[in-house]
Amino acid sequence: MGMLNKEKLLNIISKYPLLNQCFLKYIIWICDNVKEGYQEYDLLKCLIEIKEFYRLEILEKSLNQSLDILKINEKEFCSKFGFTKSLLSDDPEIIHDILAETLFVLDLEKNHFYDIQKLPDSIKIDKNKIPNSNFIATLKNQRYAIEIKTIRIGNLSLLNNDNLPDGISEKNDWWGKMFLNNAITKIENKKGKLFKQLNNTYKYYNCDKRMLGLYVRRLGPSTLMSEFDYHNAIKILKVKYSILDRICVKNYFGNVYFSNLYK
Repeated sequence: MGMLNKEKLLNIISKYPLLNQCFLKYIIWICDNVKEGYQEYDLLKCLIEIKEFYRLEILEKSLNQSLDILKINEKEFCSKFGFTKSLLSDDPEIIHDILAETLFVLDLEKNHFYDIQKLPDSIKIDKNKIPNSNFIATLKNQRYAIEIKTIRIGNLSLLNNDNLPDGISEKNDWWGKMFLNNAITKIENKKGKLFKQLNNTYKYYNCDKRMLGLYVRRLGPSTLMSEFDYHNAIKILKVKYSILDRICVKNYFGNVYFSNLYK
């Protein structure tokens, strides 16, 4: 790709008002701090390669829809989702964590949730701060505490291992088991912080239900798992974690699967 041309990149992003608000500092940070491996930052691919510009147009439209649903201004939008602080990291994958949250707003609204609110990272009680969930939203007069987790691409070296039995990736249940293992790891990560977040939000905002949203960035499960496979996996997770009233899974291609949404 050659050397980064900061001025050119900033000129391109300036043509998209909301993306410019969200990503201006991010682009400057990458240009000033990342000297090697900047090809791993997916936003740069969209800015450098002309054939990828259409992705910027789609993202600009989607983020504006999310902003309109939340009924907040652009500055609040950028701050609440961490575009101005959390995004400034040497972790190229964090942009997908943040976008997963912003775009999940559209999925909630599409599935008849309303009064959707993006919450602060923590709840202040007296002089203490306790971890908060990502959202609260209402469905059929029931308020949900909602946390979104991303199952990242991760290290797929296992799939290229010479010792891997032939044809294992073609077995019907292999990708489902892989997805379940990834989901369980994500749910139980950081000593069960997920449940603390949901419980804190549930109590503080007087919620009726707890809901987990999983965004799957892994191509294997996204490509090879069927709708039946996802719903079966969700049922298993619901049994294992009965405290979760609803589970939603969104795969790499944007397909969304809910558990018992209207019951």
